[in-house]
Amino acid sequence: MVQSVEAWLVVDRAALRNFYGAEFIESALPTHASIETIPTKNLGSALERATRNTSKGPYHKIRHCSALLKRLDHTVVRSGASYCERLFTTLAAQMGTTI
Repeated sequence: MVQSVEAWLVVDRAALRNFYGAEFIESALPTHASIETIPTKNLGSALERATRNTSKGPYHKIRHCSALLKRLDHTVVRSGASYCERLFTTLAAQMGTTI
């Protein structure tokens, strides 16, 4: 099960780079194969380190998360986060459609 939404944010590095700009430090983010199993506090700390020098300031869930979610490429996140893929597949099946 996914620990937090930050796992899905970390999967789409391009969305983070585009949102935070040139000062974003991508190398501060974890590269764990099963990103959704990383504890919430570790993901939050990594995002804060990666964004601390940006003009938007360090990652803050309340101030940044909703804007970042709007920028995510669902195909990137689904391919890098198995629980996200499962959620999309389950919802699509319930709605009788494909996503």
